[in-house]
Amino acid sequence: MNIWFIGFFFGIWLSPLLNDRYGRKIGFIVGNAFSLLASILRFLAIILKVPELLFVGRAIASVMAAVTYQSLILFLQECSPTDLRGMLSLMSEISYSSMCALGMFLGTNQIFGHKLSFLLGFAIIPSEFTLVVLFPIPDTPKYLYITKRDREAAIKSITFFQGRDANVEEEDLKSTSSLKEILTTPYIRKAICLSFLALENTVPLWSLLLSSTEFLRHVNLEDNVAAWTSTGMTILYIVGTVIGFFAVERFKRRILLIGLSSLNNTILLLYVVFELLNKAVDGIKYGCMACLLLYGLTYGCGVGSLSWILSLELVPQRHRSLVQSLCYSLNTVMVVISTFVILPLYEKINSFAFLVLYIAPSTYSIFYMIRFLPETSKREVFDIVEDLKGRRVGKIVEEVSIDSSEMY
Repeated sequence: MNIWFIGFFFGIWLSPLLNDRYGRKIGFIVGNAFSLLASILRFLAIILKVPELLFVGRAIASVMAAVTYQSLILFLQECSPTDLRGMLSLMSEISYSSMCALGMFLGTNQIFGHKLSFLLGFAIIPSEFTLVVLFPIPDTPKYLYITKRDREAAIKSITFFQGRDANVEEEDLKSTSSLKEILTTPYIRKAICLSFLALENTVPLWSLLLSSTEFLRHVNLEDNVAAWTSTGMTILYIVGTVIGFFAVERFKRRILLIGLSSLNNTILLLYVVFELLNKAVDGIKYGCMACLLLYGLTYGCGVGSLSWILSLELVPQRHRSLVQSLCYSLNTVMVVISTFVILPLYEKINSFAFLVLYIAPSTYSIFYMIRFLPETSKREVFDIVEDLKGRRVGKIVEEVSIDSSEMY
């Protein structure tokens, strides 16, 4: 089972090789094609009773999950108009949360819980559908124009995604990036720190979803109620992503990210307080349950989605895939550490484990974002970069205006 974390980590670093060298579309197609292969292998493993196939299929799926997720976010960021960039980027979080809920639903005893071959084989259907949809779609206009320098293809792409009244800003005519460059450029280092610390606020979700039943049993909550709390968190997580979809362009993203992250942190702190009071105050255990449910809702409203896209909004196009991979890989390491450490630590110090693993790091990240995070809503990257550099000077940006006359 734990091969997933290892494969996902390798997939994070495979993503920039595919997405930068061959394009976002190719990266997306390759990821989904191998995901389809992984689904077929896992299905056959159960039918043929060959556990080695199940291992290989899961390993491939874990690698390609990282590739497809990063490709999706890059696609949504680079295809959307500036004023809709946040809203469309949240589609990745909505799709992810919805698929988590669908997987939980299909895994119930009433559906495919006793039919493992059907459960694993079900993933073949969406993988095939995704491939059919992806082939006729062009690559992103920014990748085609800035990286490939194919102006004609970029015009066709931007017209496909945004219509004829659109433009592409020429952020940076260089087409390649390197690990050395992003680590030695001050404003990019600051962007990496901001992105990594923002992602630190996403770390608790995985442990809470996977182990919420165990946490609630420690406060003597009924087993059936504790078991259903995880399902309730997932449902509220989905509801939160829908709320966030409509809120992200109506409010400043800086305020949303810092505010919701602070709220999430406060909820975890309240859980610690409620657990301490549990033995003295009858019924306070339901306060612990309410904290976990509220956490799922507020996380879905923007903590997860805004943190995952932040690295792409703070750096020029040519650095995005590499910076994204670096931030995601660091986050994966933190998730793995906390996921494996939380239960043993919880057994020793109870909910104080939340203080050590989640609340303290999150508090630091929030103060860092308050100090350094620029507003990204409805702003172009070149303008955001000036904030990160600590100067607000005018900058002439060459734009490629696209109108109907250029299409013929």
